[in-house]
Amino acid sequence: MSDNRIDRVGELRRFMTAQRARWTRTELGLPHRNTSAPGISTEDLAELICWSPAWVSIFERGKLRHPKPEFLDAIAAALRMSAEERSHLWHLATGMPAPPRPDIFTTTRDNDADLIRMLKLVEPNPAFIFDPAFRVQAHNRAFVTWLCDFDNHPDLEQNFALWMFTDPHAQHVFVEWRDVVTPALIARLRAHQARLPDDMAINSVIESLCRRSRWAEKLWNAPPQVVEWPHNLVMRLPGHTAPGPDDALADADGVAAVDARMMFLKPPREGDERHVVTILLPGGTQTEPGVTSEQACPACQTEPTTRHAASPRSGAA
Repeated sequence: MSDNRIDRVGELRRFMTAQRARWTRTELGLPHRNTSAPGISTEDLAELICWSPAWVSIFERGKLRHPKPEFLDAIAAALRMSAEERSHLWHLATGMPAPPRPDIFTTTRDNDADLIRMLKLVEPNPAFIFDPAFRVQAHNRAFVTWLCDFDNHPDLEQNFALWMFTDPHAQHVFVEWRDVVTPALIARLRAHQARLPDDMAINSVIESLCRRSRWAEKLWNAPPQVVEWPHNLVMRLPGHTAPGPDDALADADGVAAVDARMMFLKPPREGDERHVVTILLPGGTQTEPGVTSEQACPACQTEPTTRHAASPRSGAA
């Protein structure tokens, strides 16, 4: 039995080395990096599957005795293994046949009661739950006050990315919509697709974005760049969301815009890729209760009939 284990360990190391050698960083959606080494590194693989490099290294050396199914399938998806290759990976790693391929990313889950409670506890800060395709599964009242009321926009399909790129109000809310927020969102979509190239929900939202927004299409077709989630977001106050000379940060009297902070209350973990995010507002920030961000927006009220006239190619050029 021990000899069989040693044989599987050595074969696993050779198999993983060969699988990583098949791809370049750019082919898998990662930014280009100058290196003489063939293929991608264990660090690159760790970035793709959102696990630690140490964990991947331990696995490839055969020292991870009981790898989680989610971990193995994340590797198989990131390296775009065929069904036969995935089965071989499972056999080498566990000595067992591979189970049917899971579909944990395209199935909308029931919202956990604890997560919903978390959204309520962070009021009056906006908070919401979304999946890798940016489908919003739940949000609190402050999300409606500061961002969007999806109930009024069935065309947005409860999708944060579609709202960000196709609803002009998103540009009213975020001062750095063009230079910071939208490039970061596209970068995350690119990373999600690299890990899950066959995920129907992710591919569908990418196709829809590129079809409906010139700016999204331009960002998607541009060379990939390393862009992190913005921790600081400059947001216009509800009722002050008309872009213009008031875009300076709020002064001591509290006018125009605030410097908010984006925080992940529940980062994704194996088996549950949902994010729970809140936007922390400066202390003392006041808003009018019961009024949606769009209802209070001067720019939206100027031309209320044309905001969602179905221009299929909206967004900045």
